[in-house]
Amino acid sequence: MNAKLFDTITAICTPFGSGAIGIIRLSGEDSFPIAKKVFISKQKVEVKKLILGRIVNPLNNEIIDPSVFAVYFKNPDSYTGEDVVELSCHGGVFILQKVLEAVLNSGARLAEPGEFTKRAFLNGKLNLLEAESINDLVQAKTEKALNLARLQYLGLLSSSLNNIKHSLINSLVEVESYIDFAMDDIERFPYKNVAEMLDKTYLSISKIVDSYKFGSMIKHGIKVLIVGKPNVGKSSLLNAFVGKKRAIVTKKPGTTRDYIEEVVDFNGLAVRFIDSAGIRKTDDEIESIGVFQTKKLIKNSDIILFVLDVSEDLSSDDFEIQSEILEKEVIYVLNKIDIFAKFNENDVKRIFNGRSIISVSAKNGTGINDLIQASIKVIGVDKVNENEIITNLRHKKLLEKCKTSVKNAISLLLIGALPEVISMELNEAVLQINEILGEGVMDDILDKLFSRFCIGK
Repeated sequence: MNAKLFDTITAICTPFGSGAIGIIRLSGEDSFPIAKKVFISKQKVEVKKLILGRIVNPLNNEIIDPSVFAVYFKNPDSYTGEDVVELSCHGGVFILQKVLEAVLNSGARLAEPGEFTKRAFLNGKLNLLEAESINDLVQAKTEKALNLARLQYLGLLSSSLNNIKHSLINSLVEVESYIDFAMDDIERFPYKNVAEMLDKTYLSISKIVDSYKFGSMIKHGIKVLIVGKPNVGKSSLLNAFVGKKRAIVTKKPGTTRDYIEEVVDFNGLAVRFIDSAGIRKTDDEIESIGVFQTKKLIKNSDIILFVLDVSEDLSSDDFEIQSEILEKEVIYVLNKIDIFAKFNENDVKRIFNGRSIISVSAKNGTGINDLIQASIKVIGVDKVNENEIITNLRHKKLLEKCKTSVKNAISLLLIGALPEVISMELNEAVLQINEILGEGVMDDILDKLFSRFCIGK
């Protein structure tokens, strides 16, 4: 075991900057003895009870902070599962640094990023998936992202994965119980029954793997790219979404040369609207670069808002854009409905085979809320069971390996392969679930995962 795990660690656990309160946490066997060197109080220390005192420099007894609350958590009833002391000091940058220096000089070591949570995991306070969700809780920027992280921390996704693991183990028991049988007894092996059991498990794994698309969008935001030929109202549409004049709007075509991005929190979802350069044939070198950039953005977007100007006839530029977005989720936005329309939604359905079409006026805001609702409906985020959504790419890759192993096991069962061969695939599938939950994970993987956390968490 790493000798560093026996150190008593400390860090400032509140954000950098001035505030009413700043918290310094200690964790480890010597937390209480070290805290006693810097924290002086007339009150008797009791577990889980706030004690009022002051912080002094143990080298010269100089008072650093005259009014501090301390609380002592005895192992294993603490966040890390170790002895923990938390000092609630005044929240100035300089005073917190002075208190931290006093604690370090008294025998503690500065904690590494995520080391408190890493110790909580190693001491069995939470599994690895739940530990990773804590970082997501801290980083959440919308209500839905926060709720997703909260559900994972509470263990709902862990419960689903453990159910899958138990199903795999039940199948594995069936298979391995026949490994030592003579070849003539193998004929009794329940190939069909085990295959049917694994079919259900395979579907459960597939459902969670497929949820990553939605989980990633909830966590990182839905990328909505606004495309169209110049002067159809793309920038006006962006301004309508964000509720301010974010993009320059003029009657001159080709005003937007680079893309402009704004994030809007809509009903707890982070929607990243991107206004792109208009796509058309042009000899202008700078505008051509903007068009090229737009075509790259199309590939990485979740939804395309294809803006069409109903006050003008469709042109060759519109058809060129259509050819660029054939493989994407597209909402056709018929803009400028406040002006006389030369074509309508039925025409777009017929010409472009459009399934989702919304008529708007970016100028006066008509239809904007309908457009946002349509965007969410097209992606389907609102239809996903939040208890079984993964947001972490590591989890997705491991579940894909698990899914492949289960599929291989089913194929082997269907051809009547030896139980030993089937067992190898099922054991591999179980290993992938274990790695998500943190069972048997290598130290270097743990170090990499927790290094993404902030110091103090």
